[in-house]
Amino acid sequence: MLKLIHIEFLKLRRQKQLGFSLFGSILMPFLAMLYFKYLGTPNVEPILFYKWALLGLTCWVILPFIWGILSVLLMYNEQHFHIRRQLWFASVGKLNYFLSKFFTLFIYSFIFILLSCIWTLTFASFSQNVTLTMPSILWLIKKWIEISILLPLAMLPILTAATFGKGYILPICLNLIYIFSGFVMASQTPEIHPLSSLFVILNRNGDIPGVLAPASGTLFSAICCLLLWDLTAMLLALFSLKKDSK
Repeated sequence: MLKLIHIEFLKLRRQKQLGFSLFGSILMPFLAMLYFKYLGTPNVEPILFYKWALLGLTCWVILPFIWGILSVLLMYNEQHFHIRRQLWFASVGKLNYFLSKFFTLFIYSFIFILLSCIWTLTFASFSQNVTLTMPSILWLIKKWIEISILLPLAMLPILTAATFGKGYILPICLNLIYIFSGFVMASQTPEIHPLSSLFVILNRNGDIPGVLAPASGTLFSAICCLLLWDLTAMLLALFSLKKDSK
């Protein structure tokens, strides 16, 4: 498994898009600094700044979109040039193959969110409107760990969709629909979609400004939703890979 993950990173290292994609981690922290400096609001709550910089579009749109692009890059060439069938002949297990792709993206997400947190703290100190405190920094670190673990799980169905696609267009279109539908369902039925369920879990204590805490039972439903989608996605991925080996 570790050897497969290492090979995946060696392949991604040749993709110039990988380095550019990490620059997406700076976008929302920078815009958050400009926003609060433009408003001229003194003594901005650190967690409110974190919400704009990290818990908004970074988690909802930017990283999920990059995840979809990288999922296609990881799957397309091997499928298009029939490399995947050679792996089956080399006795590479289909589950190990799929999990190696997932953990590669998992590590990437971990690094991306870490960079976002670093930029968030950097621009918060530059803004001179935010007074950073140790409790708020610890809160941000806790959210960084939670997002790094939960967001890849919420995006697992997109990696599965990439195993079915025969090209770039369909998986990327499905990724856009997936992101948009998660955003829409967040305010209506958040325990149905993995991305909206992710936000329910992140806000389980009601500590994100401007967002109500989830009702009792909603948190459990959100966790079940995430697990059910991931289990279904893995089964479908194994079915797709098994079909491809014939």
